[in-house]
Amino acid sequence: MPQKIIIDTDPGVDDVLALLMALASPELDLLAITTVHGNIDLYNTTRNALSLFNVLQADGSQSWMKRDKPVLLAAGALHPLVAEKAVDAAYFHGRDGLGNVSAAFPEHVPGDSFTKEFSTVPTASADDKPLQAAQGLQLSSRPAHEEILRILAEEPEDTVTIVALGPLTNLSLAATQDYKTLARCKEFVIMGGALAVPGNVTPKAEFNCLGDPEAWAHILSLSSKRPQSTWHSSPESLHKRLELTLLPLDTTTFILLSYGDWHNATSLPNVKETLLARWCSVFIERTFETMKHLFTEASVEKLRLSMHDPACIWYLLRDRDDARWKIKKELDVRMECEGRWTRGMCIVDERGRQRLAEGLEEDESDHDGWLSSSRGNRVAWVKETPGSEAFTRDLLSRVFGA
Repeated sequence: MPQKIIIDTDPGVDDVLALLMALASPELDLLAITTVHGNIDLYNTTRNALSLFNVLQADGSQSWMKRDKPVLLAAGALHPLVAEKAVDAAYFHGRDGLGNVSAAFPEHVPGDSFTKEFSTVPTASADDKPLQAAQGLQLSSRPAHEEILRILAEEPEDTVTIVALGPLTNLSLAATQDYKTLARCKEFVIMGGALAVPGNVTPKAEFNCLGDPEAWAHILSLSSKRPQSTWHSSPESLHKRLELTLLPLDTTTFILLSYGDWHNATSLPNVKETLLARWCSVFIERTFETMKHLFTEASVEKLRLSMHDPACIWYLLRDRDDARWKIKKELDVRMECEGRWTRGMCIVDERGRQRLAEGLEEDESDHDGWLSSSRGNRVAWVKETPGSEAFTRDLLSRVFGA
């Protein structure tokens, strides 16, 4: 039976590839896509999700879009929990979040009237272009976190996995509103964090973490036996802890799509003329050019693009018997929310000290309970994967038939 999933996302370049990989995989049953601020503002992340389905409908060649039921689309948080202004990555993903593909394929971009369909998306300048949702997509006016809770309440407990590809604002709002229902989720597969490597937007912070550190601190704390030990507004105890699985930069940075592999796949006769390949090529090619500028490479052909978000989908599709997947469990990962230079930093204990056995009295020298068996967070870290070659083969064959 396919795994039921919800993808909470801020559709930029690799988010769209992750969505395509999920839609193309019969092993997964995508119940809903919920959008959040992140790579670009909520207006554009939601518009990009709509555009993707418009392209898929117009393309018409992908049999895997013929689903038994539509995918729900709900828009979520406009901004982080605390910060007044959201961080974005327009410099990397483009003004529209997708390499300015909206200018190249305007016929597949919904008019501004789409904002009327979503309660959390600011109304843009009015136009008379009515929104007709693409086949296979059902729009919801309810905020994303409410739709997440509704789905979890209706589906059997421990049958739905949430894949979080952006800042965790929607999940934090859901936890605050109804934790008991959120805890019905089987697993949270989360892209984000930098555990033992540098950040990618500051020397210490990964983008999704910097996008809403307070939301991250909140969600991480809900994996703890004593949530209040790592986040002040969390309860002292829980009836059930969240099962969190992280794919941080330590892992996803090394899951790579090379320019050569992309070019070869999209140059195949059965691929290159499809609308989907031409549409995707606009923002993929532009991203390679942006990387060339940022990293001063001599030629774009030498570049490889980290597949941060598709890595989470690949994890769900993994062969459980493949020993190349290595997962470290019960890791105490905490989020820094206050440091001037370290806001958004993931903190792990690298001192090599032994955690106390269950029931042993805590040592008063253990500041903040890093060695405690009950204090601190407990998450799983996907530490190793089968590697880029296996990933690239899976992605390109599933999505493009290459």
